[in-house]
Amino acid sequence: MNEYDDIDLSRMYFLTTATGATDGPISLKEIGARFQRGDIYPTAKVCEVGGEQWQSVSNLRREFPAIMSGRMSMPPQEPVRAGALREPVSQGIYRLLALFFGGLGAHNFYGAELGAGFTKLGLLLALIIMDLAGWSFLAGAILISLAVWVLIDLVRGPVQ
Repeated sequence: MNEYDDIDLSRMYFLTTATGATDGPISLKEIGARFQRGDIYPTAKVCEVGGEQWQSVSNLRREFPAIMSGRMSMPPQEPVRAGALREPVSQGIYRLLALFFGGLGAHNFYGAELGAGFTKLGLLLALIIMDLAGWSFLAGAILISLAVWVLIDLVRGPVQ
C-alpha cells in the first residue's frame, strides 16, 4: 500500500479541450491516462461534477504527483492561426460604428481589423494637417477616399 491508495480514481470531472469545448464527465483515472498520452496539458481546466470551481490539471497534485515532479513534460502545442479565437462580430454594431465613427476606424478596431483602423486614423490625421497647412485640394482628396472606404465597409460588413 502506498500513500495514493486512498484516492478515489472514479471521481468524475468535466474537462476543457484545447479548442475550448467541454468534455465529460470523465473519471480521474481517464484524465490521468489522457495526460500521460499527451492529449491534455497541465494547463487544461477541470471541474469536479457538482462543483463550481474550474482549476488546472496541475492543481490535482496529490492525484498526479508526476505532474509536479517534472517527469512529464508538456508537449509542444500547435500554433493557433491568427484570428481563430476571436469573438464573433455583430454586423449591426459594426455598421453603426462605421456610419458614425467610420473616419476614426472605430468599426475596424471593433472587428479586429487593426491595420485598416490605424490606416484610417492616419489618413484622418493627414487630412487635418493638410487642411491646416492650406492644402485643401489634398485634404479634399483624402476626405473623398476615406469616405469611399467607409462606404465600402458599410456595404461589405465585418470580415469573418
